Amino acid sequence: MNDSLRPATYRTILLCACLLVPIEHRKRWVEQWHSELSHVQSCFFPGRSFWESPLGFCLGAFPDAIWMMANAERRSLPFRSLIRSSLGCIAVLVTFASIATILAFFNPRVREEIMAPGYRGPQDVALLSVGHSENDSQWVISANQFECWAHQSPLLSASAGFYEPTVSHFKVGEQYSDMVIGRASEDLYRLLHFSGEFSAIKLARQRGEVPIFLNRAAQRRFPTGSVVIGRTLEIGSRTAVVLGFAPDYADDLPGEVDAWVFEDARGMAVLASQHFSYGYMAAKLPPYFNKQHSEPLLALTNSDGTTDEVYANLLSSIARHHRREPLLNFIHSTILVCLVLPFLLSIFPCPPAELKNLHLKDRARYSMFLVVKVILLFPLMYCGPLLISQADVFDSRDSAWALQGSLTFVFVIIGVYWCLRDQLRRCPRCLCSLAHPAHVGEPSRSFLSWSGLEFMCTDGHGLLHVPDFRTSWFSRNRWLVLDPSWRMLFRE
Repeated sequence: MNDSLRPATYRTILLCACLLVPIEHRKRWVEQWHSELSHVQSCFFPGRSFWESPLGFCLGAFPDAIWMMANAERRSLPFRSLIRSSLGCIAVLVTFASIATILAFFNPRVREEIMAPGYRGPQDVALLSVGHSENDSQWVISANQFECWAHQSPLLSASAGFYEPTVSHFKVGEQYSDMVIGRASEDLYRLLHFSGEFSAIKLARQRGEVPIFLNRAAQRRFPTGSVVIGRTLEIGSRTAVVLGFAPDYADDLPGEVDAWVFEDARGMAVLASQHFSYGYMAAKLPPYFNKQHSEPLLALTNSDGTTDEVYANLLSSIARHHRREPLLNFIHSTILVCLVLPFLLSIFPCPPAELKNLHLKDRARYSMFLVVKVILLFPLMYCGPLLISQADVFDSRDSAWALQGSLTFVFVIIGVYWCLRDQLRRCPRCLCSLAHPAHVGEPSRSFLSWSGLEFMCTDGHGLLHVPDFRTSWFSRNRWLVLDPSWRMLFRE
């Protein structure tokens, strides 16, 4: 190595090592090592070992910096000292709960999920299926069956529609993605009350464009504030134009359709000729139909001569089955936490038996403080997973639903764990966090005496003994009450 480069190399090594040193000691540490480096450089001569050379000396700075980092005083976070008092803890929780609630309210997607109304679609529209079941797979029929059934009954020929969900590759601007396209008959447009003029569909077809209608979830794929109506997309090799939007209850239809393309009679004939074209059939029910009736609606003949008994599955019931309620998801996750709560409680030692000797007022304050903490954590455990799951990362509603449920379970577990741990480390008299932990005894004394941590109330109310190993004679924390004569030792 060039001699002119060696001093710069040594300084660079010491500079990298000093990054591990706590900031308050860094300047003095660098000065000491630089002065020692000058002495090593002046005393070094060829023939000495590597670690006596200036380069070895500089590399030895890393173990010293790591030791200083490991043994430096731990500075608590700014809000850590604030939550030591009961009022400070409540203030911090109120602040975080308010921030989570405000962020959820001003996030359009989260607000839409929380405040989404119930089903407001037509009450007399149903999906027709061969079997009577609540499983989506039982509602699927072929496009050929739809063509045969629609011409056999006056009920279906005037007010029945079909759609086939298919995954298509589409392009918005310069971004590529996959979208579930519902290829539907024109009767479904009137049956589900899509927005927009039907005449615009014919004009788009005359221009060689594919008319498309977007669901609520698909609208999020466009830039915020951009005009969506009239925008052109590329779906496969075809050009599509957005003419309107699907009603909100179309999100609850099976198949998770993102956009709708309405086919004319020629297009539906092409679908019926394909052997692997399967979808869903919707129809308007007559006024005399009994909504609680579980008998077949019709008996229809297929193209191969077989007869099927057709059942009606009301769209309102399907919407309630498919609708994803964030609050219901939160309740389900909370119930799961309650199932694992006994295991979670087994991790913590029992509360000190001396709590029973406290005055009724102190015991009420101690219990109320725990209840208030749990209540204030609910906005964080509810809004936090919603804010994460409703980010723009997920286009699928089921993916966002699953993520919200998983995060809610994790958030509730962490919240319950923190509440219990924080409660057991507080003074039952003043509700301040116990401080100055000190280890008492040795592990070998666990069976003759005890070994563990001793926490102190800074106001002199008592000492908390937490055993390292729970035994039959020391199975729970012990609270040692100090009489008023000790208070003078705790005055500042």
